[in-house]
Amino acid sequence: LDPDPLLEDVAWVLPDGPIGVGSGSGSYSWYSRGKNQLKSMKRARDRLAQILAAEGIPEDKVIWAGFSQGAIMAVDAALHSAKKPAGLI
Repeated sequence: LDPDPLLEDVAWVLPDGPIGVGSGSGSYSWYSRGKNQLKSMKRARDRLAQILAAEGIPEDKVIWAGFSQGAIMAVDAALHSAKKPAGLI
């Protein structure tokens, strides 16, 4: 397949959540649920900001997307972004 020239400058960043779930299952969570959920989500949001900074991706060039907790984190990151993101799926 020939690469699509429209995607030539696209950086794909697909991180796992920072919290391992289960013993060796390969599953991850973005935040813990319960009474500390908001603090856990803040830590996850900070982690996403660190990833963007490490990759050199400006907030206004990000299209946020995710599945399950990842979708919640995508909305959370978009709403808390200092700059309007390029999109939210």
